[in-house]
Amino acid sequence: MKRIVLASIVFALCGCSGAVKEHVKPDLVRALPMESRIELLDAENGLFAAIDGVDEAHNDVEDAQEQIDQADELVDAAKDQKKKAKKEGDANGESIAELAITEAKARKDYLKQWIKVLRAIVKEKEGELDASRGRYELAKAKEVKRVNLDGSEKLKVEVFEDQVTRLDDRVKDLQAKADEVKSAADEQKKVWDDSRSELAKATGGAQGSAFVE
Repeated sequence: MKRIVLASIVFALCGCSGAVKEHVKPDLVRALPMESRIELLDAENGLFAAIDGVDEAHNDVEDAQEQIDQADELVDAAKDQKKKAKKEGDANGESIAELAITEAKARKDYLKQWIKVLRAIVKEKEGELDASRGRYELAKAKEVKRVNLDGSEKLKVEVFEDQVTRLDDRVKDLQAKADEVKSAADEQKKVWDDSRSELAKATGGAQGSAFVE
């Protein structure tokens, strides 16, 4: 069932991407013999995989946004913990609560940076989807030319090959941008890890440890 749904998405989207300029006319593809259509399966499967990649990347962004919302709740809970400790005259509890506030804020700062990485990855995956579309169009062009269908003389395979090269180069640029954003996220992750270590040390691992999250 999923493959049928994806197939409808593929054929709906193949002609819609602004990045993919060169297309093989649908009537030429429909005129291909069955053995030629089988030759297109690898490119088609690559397209399905790329669609899955975009979908998963969007889900990761949604999950990260939920974690940011949870981090806000952790900051509020730590502040309440501090107020309670202060009211009770619990200096140690107040100190631990301050560390918990620092950890929760560092967590949120990291997640805000990480969601930028995930959004950059979404663009990268969308670029990969465009490149997969380009490869699919190239595969169709090659088959139409190989079978020598009427109208195939107008197709220039090298134009489709140039399109794939352009789209692959664009993916590399998007990957580089994602890596650049990830570098900043890695720095913020270290700040969060340090604050977690401090909190775990102060609480004997009761708070701040990955094992209790």
